[in-house]
Amino acid sequence: MKRWGGTGSTMVWLVGALAFIVGALLRLEARRFLHIDETVSLLAAACNQSEYARLRAAVAAPFAHWVPAREWQAFLEPKHFGCLGAISRGLAETDMHPPLYFWLLHFWLYLVPAGLATGPSLNAPMALATGVVLFLLARELFAQPLAAALAALAWAVNPCGIEVTHFARPYELLGLVSVLLAWRCVRWVHRPPTREHRSRETAILFLVSLAGLLTHYSFIFVAAAAGPYLLLGLGPKRALGPLATMALGLAASNVFHPTFRQMLFGPHERTAEAARTGAAATLLDRLVAFFAFNCDAATETRPVHVWVGTAVLFALVAVTVWLAVRHRQTQAPSVDLRFLVVPALLVVLLATSMALGRVPVHATRTRYLAFFWPFFGLLVAYPFALAQTTERTGWFVVAGSGGVLCAAALLSLHEWTNPWPRERLALSDCERIVVPGTRRTSVFRTVLHAAPNVLVFAGSPADLERALTEQPLGEVCVSKGEESARVLHVLAKHHVRTNAGEHVPRGKSRRGKQDKDLTDDD
Repeated sequence: MKRWGGTGSTMVWLVGALAFIVGALLRLEARRFLHIDETVSLLAAACNQSEYARLRAAVAAPFAHWVPAREWQAFLEPKHFGCLGAISRGLAETDMHPPLYFWLLHFWLYLVPAGLATGPSLNAPMALATGVVLFLLARELFAQPLAAALAALAWAVNPCGIEVTHFARPYELLGLVSVLLAWRCVRWVHRPPTREHRSRETAILFLVSLAGLLTHYSFIFVAAAAGPYLLLGLGPKRALGPLATMALGLAASNVFHPTFRQMLFGPHERTAEAARTGAAATLLDRLVAFFAFNCDAATETRPVHVWVGTAVLFALVAVTVWLAVRHRQTQAPSVDLRFLVVPALLVVLLATSMALGRVPVHATRTRYLAFFWPFFGLLVAYPFALAQTTERTGWFVVAGSGGVLCAAALLSLHEWTNPWPRERLALSDCERIVVPGTRRTSVFRTVLHAAPNVLVFAGSPADLERALTEQPLGEVCVSKGEESARVLHVLAKHHVRTNAGEHVPRGKSRRGKQDKDLTDDD
């Protein structure tokens, strides 16, 4: 069979350009208001996380007081350039997330001030870098540039990967460092460094490992999956060097983030609490959502394309196994089948950790699986690469399966576009705004785009009751929140007129799932 995809092949350039253009356009899709976790990121990057937590605990101004919106907006503006230590301390005290992404976001805030575009504009270059590194990794595995370009395309159009880019959270960076580690491990296996280059390769592997665990604790899964691949590719003796380097890089992260142990074991406590309250979905539901391109869509209502995506994914796995067996019986150019242990172990490790209660069940939500989506692109390209080394019929099987898979992915785009209901308060018409409760950082989602001189009250219904006793009001706007009903009751008791603005009804959103965007699920 004639093989496509020489180094300068037009087809390679076309597929690569398609991956870049389509991936970029889909990631520039219309934005929605900030998710509550994103406001936490902006607060941390501005070096104000500890101060905000102290004021909230003490219910001190601006909490429970009528203050101009500018006093709240100032929390999202960095006060000191390069205050990386303050960011680390704030995360260690209140969030336990590693600091690397928030350090980068701190400097980015000077270029793109806090808003809807801040996170995606930082994440987009990371997504581009992930696509480039994924292409390099796939070319190492397949020695076929066209199959490598197909892997990049499959990653670029994956709606779950696209959703990650929209979050001002560390997950896009997690995907980048994950595929970087895999690429360097494959390079070490395929082209073991010579004596003069060994120091350079060791330093790169150490820095990638360090950066990975300074990005997110889920990187430990990637490192654990890469270890067996090194053992398979190099043997126990030769693999000792890179394995020790990775371990040293992971251990060094404790210097920059000393709460690593709490970060690893904290999710177990949240999982136990969720199980007691019945708030967490079942493990089966989340795994089905994971395998079905369902992203964060409701598990109780799965459209047809979800089942199509699931069926095609398993069909691709079956085709890969079949072609791999035939491939081993031929003398065709080699495709590195040993690397399949990495995505397989990622799934096994994640499922086992959830079953043992070490990782919360909601860890199968789209953004938490950012470390896996680049490897999913490889799973799509593997059958294509194997088919080119066996027989023509295998290529047709793969082409049909891949086409249906891409169609299922594109049909899933509506599942992530604007995934949360909009809260469309007419802020320009409001002189006073009440933000119910002080849970986490929900106030910033309301005040971020408010006029600086608009008066804002953020506090509990009891705080509002005291404020109204001291200073009666005429008319206020009420932002949506978990305590909205109680706040409206207090306002009605004091005969305060309310203009709640235009809300999407709370409860079932258009995606069919319960609106829980104020819950601390991170």
